[in-house]
Amino acid sequence: MNPPEEAKHSRTTLFSPEAIIGLGITIASVGVMCLLLGFAQSLREVEKATWILVPLGAVLFVIGVLATLMARTGARKK
Repeated sequence: MNPPEEAKHSRTTLFSPEAIIGLGITIASVGVMCLLLGFAQSLREVEKATWILVPLGAVLFVIGVLATLMARTGARKK
């Protein structure tokens, strides 16, 4: 009896699609928290913090959503 041949895994990406989706959701949630904190600072009339947190939150949210959407389009090999 010969031992079964091990299937050679050819990976083109460093992370699995599931890991990229999780990372994207995490980044997007941090972006939402920054947006909410920036909105709270604008209500307190702390303009300097608002001008930092709102754009940062928007950028993080967009990056997280794009990472999540791009991970779902990855083709799976069987």
